[in-house]
Amino acid sequence: MNVCLDARAANDHFPGIGRYVVNLAQAMVPLLSQDEWLILLRDPAQPSRWDPTALAGERVQNVVRCFLGPVPEADLPALYAGAALFVFPSLYEGFGLPVLEAMACGVPVICSNTSSLPEVAGEAAIMVNPLDVDGLAAAMERVLGDQALREEMSGKGMMQAGSFSWERTARETLQVYESVIRRY
Repeated sequence: MNVCLDARAANDHFPGIGRYVVNLAQAMVPLLSQDEWLILLRDPAQPSRWDPTALAGERVQNVVRCFLGPVPEADLPALYAGAALFVFPSLYEGFGLPVLEAMACGVPVICSNTSSLPEVAGEAAIMVNPLDVDGLAAAMERVLGDQALREEMSGKGMMQAGSFSWERTARETLQVYESVIRRY
């Protein structure tokens, strides 16, 4: 069982976020067995900015088996689909596309309860304060330890992701433009 932790929001806008991700990775150590991996995604714009394995030492190195920088868009579905859980502890999101991408692949999602993510995730994800490492660890332990919950979240996630589409976005954007034109 692999867990995908998306740390792409760990950038210059949030100094110290690297230490936060390290703490989160350390909290996950007891949750994963020796044959399980934590797959850590980092900011493609700053692929070498920080390295949790270097910051946290051997304890995290034993569980972080994949530490990925930029991941090609075409490879993301396979990466998501290979995970038992997708964790997205973002502090700020304009939309939250990674959450929908993971849901569309049938992966249970734990994400932040901030910015746009509650609206994007709906009732299909477990939402946690992104700065609450213990809360995130408890949510991960709950999901990883309950196969029925993972299956339920997977189904709800696919339905939630299906409610979003580029066609719908274009149609609704066109409606907004048309209503503005009618006013003037």
